[in-house]
Amino acid sequence: MKLKCVYALLGAGMLLTGCWHDYIGQVPDVECDDPLVQTESWNELVKILEMYPEGEVVQIEQDIWLEGVVISSDREGANYQQILIQNINNAPRGILLKTEMTNAHFYYPFQQRVLLSLKGLSFQMKQGMITAGLYHILYDNPVLAKIPETVLKEHLIRSCVPLEPIEPTPIKLETLSETHNYTFQRFTGLSFVPDEIGKMLGVFREDSNRLLLDCNGNELRLVLSGYEEYYDYLIPESQVQISGILFVKNGRWHIELNSIEHLILTEESCPEKKSNHSVFISEIADPNNDSKARFIELFNADENDISLQGWELQRYTNADSTVSSRFDLNSYTIKSNSTFVIAADAAQFELVYGIVPDAEAKGSSVANSNGDDNLVLINADGKTMDIFGRIGEDGSGTDHEFEDGRALRKSHIKEGTDIFVAEDWEISNDSGGNGTVLKTENAPEDFNPGIRIN
Repeated sequence: MKLKCVYALLGAGMLLTGCWHDYIGQVPDVECDDPLVQTESWNELVKILEMYPEGEVVQIEQDIWLEGVVISSDREGANYQQILIQNINNAPRGILLKTEMTNAHFYYPFQQRVLLSLKGLSFQMKQGMITAGLYHILYDNPVLAKIPETVLKEHLIRSCVPLEPIEPTPIKLETLSETHNYTFQRFTGLSFVPDEIGKMLGVFREDSNRLLLDCNGNELRLVLSGYEEYYDYLIPESQVQISGILFVKNGRWHIELNSIEHLILTEESCPEKKSNHSVFISEIADPNNDSKARFIELFNADENDISLQGWELQRYTNADSTVSSRFDLNSYTIKSNSTFVIAADAAQFELVYGIVPDAEAKGSSVANSNGDDNLVLINADGKTMDIFGRIGEDGSGTDHEFEDGRALRKSHIKEGTDIFVAEDWEISNDSGGNGTVLKTENAPEDFNPGIRIN
């Protein structure tokens, strides 16, 4: 151990001296203890906090002890004046302790087993995040104050159990719940978004976050304070494995690194996404006798259910070359070998056809075409999965007019196309031009929404 000093010459000949210990990566001798106490389930603390309104500061009077492990480290500049611990069983739960202690990694290193005495500490739970400190009144409101180092050592006891590596099993972003807040987790197969590549991980002495995506488009944000030793690490183009402390903020998941060693480059890549042209437009209806009974039907010819997350249906009115209306399909999944019906007016649709549509698109929507518009089905990557008509061409008098009639996909068609193929359709209307059938169609007898004969 060395003693480092800084000397500064002030006015009037005064010499100011400041010194501190530099352990050079060597942990000083510290005591450990395994008091004979009965530890409780972490759920006992959760049950107490759930008795109060969310966010209320609650002082614990019961003699409760929890067993846990330190999952934070300030060795490389992260987690300043905070220590995070989590339970050591399979059910995730974590606590952030606000403290005045600096260089906490010397006394509470990453992976250190600890015992936490709750009595006398105060806790607050928001969105599943549990924070601990000392009870303090500020402007007539109770708040959590930082725990002085001497008090912290009375409550957070170092166990004599040897340090054991924390090797979390990689989990998927879509499986996260509020119980994962303030726990140490690992993710694989993540990539920084293209706009971040080549930038520094952080900004010197400024809060920042960098967006990562998994292969399904789920988001995770890496946060830095700008005081980390690795803030100037350049963001890689390759996929990464990342391990760190999770928390949710404004409904979005964030992760904080303890060390740059927990960001590992991998040679993995996302599997090529299936085009899903097996989802296509199968029927478009403009009944001659009831414009409120209009609908659009999609069909999934695949043997598997297909999530429509990120998909949308677009309508180009008449000869418009820009999108006139959109219908967001993001929250829907279309079953295998099944239809998906979007009604212009759900109540009238049910009254006329006797079935409930899968979705409703009200007003001047994609489902409310009068027969001379163009329709496009777009997937999450912005690619055209299917199209009816020709963008920029008014359908009136063309081979894609279905005014007062319908456009029905021929039964042998199993995939959508990114260009309009008139031969794939049976189209009827009130004019009968360009290979279409001169026949107006009335609801319900001339339509079969929700049924596709293969």
